[in-house]
Amino acid sequence: SYGGHYVPVAAHYLWQKNKLNANISKHINLQGIAIGNGLTQASIQMPHYIDMAIHNAYNISLVDVAQLDEMKAAVPVCISLLEQCPQNVTACGAGEDFCMEKLFNPMLKAGRNPYDIRLPCKNDGDDTECYDISYVSKYLDAPNVREALGVDSNRVGAWQECNSKIYEAFLKTADPAKPFNSYVADLLDDGVRVLIYAGDADLVCNWYGNEAWTLALQWKGRDGFNAAPETSFITASGTNAGVVRSFNQFTFLKVFNSGHMVPMDQPAVALEMLKKFLKNENF
Repeated sequence: SYGGHYVPVAAHYLWQKNKLNANISKHINLQGIAIGNGLTQASIQMPHYIDMAIHNAYNISLVDVAQLDEMKAAVPVCISLLEQCPQNVTACGAGEDFCMEKLFNPMLKAGRNPYDIRLPCKNDGDDTECYDISYVSKYLDAPNVREALGVDSNRVGAWQECNSKIYEAFLKTADPAKPFNSYVADLLDDGVRVLIYAGDADLVCNWYGNEAWTLALQWKGRDGFNAAPETSFITASGTNAGVVRSFNQFTFLKVFNSGHMVPMDQPAVALEMLKKFLKNENF
């Protein structure tokens, strides 16, 4: 999700500082970044919400014919508003609201988990209720874990999955709809490796949109990346776990049988993917 924003920005900051401080000892050995089911270029990704309604790998019906027709009619307006980001913040914010209302929200009425359409979930306005992650809270709030993480309990309360005040502050600046693809392009052009992966059952940051922005990205290796063949991602155990496109230092991987959180849904596949990336092995 928001890793599509803060991973490129944080990595770009480190990359810039490394460039500025090339001749001194302070250097962070940044070799690559990985983003899973992220939102990086909303103007491309949000219009692709509709693709999951037209066709998804699980043949799950998310809207009826009338709803789909309305969604198709809304796509051009969605694109025109989001393409004004980030220069026109008003249009940017309006575009996000419009695209969510017209292209995303209709699919929520199907009663599926927006992070994994294979699962049922009553969408009553709180998507976080679609998963029981109480074990995460229990772990992160354990005194020994807080101490190990350096959490100051005098200032910091219990861990929260989502903080509405912080989220609303981001919304006021239309930040979710702002593009961060150029940061990725700069990194690629300087040889930093980039892995974009997406579970094929996620609706929120679906694989269609993630594939689309990687193909549209303006970087030195664009032609080679776009011409690269799609190949099966076969694990060491012989499982056909996804579809991969890779060229030089840029890789896009669609992961089968997984929602928004690939490591949770396909832990063995995610681990193998991560090991390949860290070892700079071919996918």
